[in-house]
Amino acid sequence: MSAYARYPSLQDRGVPITGGATGIGEILVTAFAEQGAKVAVIDLAGDDGHALAARRLARSRHASRFETADFSNLEALRAANDKRHIVEDTTPGFWDAGVGVNLKQGGMPAYTASKAAAQGLTRCLARDFGPHNIRVNTLVPGWVMTEKQLKLWVTDETKLEIAKGQCINVPLMPEHIARMALFLAADDSAMCTAQEFIVDGGWV
Repeated sequence: MSAYARYPSLQDRGVPITGGATGIGEILVTAFAEQGAKVAVIDLAGDDGHALAARRLARSRHASRFETADFSNLEALRAANDKRHIVEDTTPGFWDAGVGVNLKQGGMPAYTASKAAAQGLTRCLARDFGPHNIRVNTLVPGWVMTEKQLKLWVTDETKLEIAKGQCINVPLMPEHIARMALFLAADDSAMCTAQEFIVDGGWV
């Protein structure tokens, strides 16, 4: 029996997970499936995605469904300008045009811009969807020891950097991120919205 929490409100709940075929996404799929949720996996990695769905089939309350899709390949639908807009009227073309104008000026690093944009989007969507009892939060992971990270980037030197940076000197694993995601998706966090939840071992 697992030593971690079970969330009855997640049983039979539909949970779409993008980028869920490998890495952190794969662990999220597993964690939600183990809670009895109906998990849909969306990823470019077709072979990995189908293999994951097949593995979950035998051990889950519901079969995991996998679809191959590329969310970055969106056709612009119409031109946009600087005007107020609501979520329902925001098309892919409108979004891309706005980002092109507002985020591609000057020497702002892409990483900083993306982080700031995610914060603003979280608050905007939380306000727009709140009347429908829909919560929107951002989960901010630290340096997670995925298979890809361990293979490509983690060295003896970076291990020392992590040990110095984290308050808790324990490898941050995808399972740590998944456990926070389960809490935020469950009804236990019913009044948590428009927030950022950092899971990084206390990086200072």
